[in-house]
Amino acid sequence: MENTSIEYLISRHLLKQLLAKELITQEEFERIDAENRKSFVQ
Repeated sequence: MENTSIEYLISRHLLKQLLAKELITQEEFERIDAENRKSFVQ
């Protein structure tokens, strides 16, 4: 994770909060996280 951006880590944290509050499903979490990885992690 040495090339992981702060923005990606923040987005993942927020996604985990949404998942914990059941505002998104596990599938949605995984799909959004995959897109975020493409955008933020170089």
